[in-house]
Amino acid sequence: MRGTQATLIAAYPESVERIKTRYTAFWKKDTKIRGEERYYPLNFKEAIILVFLHHNTGILFPTIRRNYKDKFEYYSNSIRKAFLLQRY
Repeated sequence: MRGTQATLIAAYPESVERIKTRYTAFWKKDTKIRGEERYYPLNFKEAIILVFLHHNTGILFPTIRRNYKDKFEYYSNSIRKAFLLQRY
């Protein structure tokens, strides 16, 4: 597994319903299953929108994660920290 790094710059709680209705293009792009005409099901109600800054390109990109107390605290405490991005 190889990867590059990105710095987490924001962690924003949001409902999955609002993401799907207000940010439809983002939801579809983030949940699209590569090589298929379907989307990863978000089988939860509360999400975290994470925003990263890619080290090599300087591009900002968001992603969706399940929100629960410990995970939100982890990401909130990890703002300005680098994460390894891996492609499987």
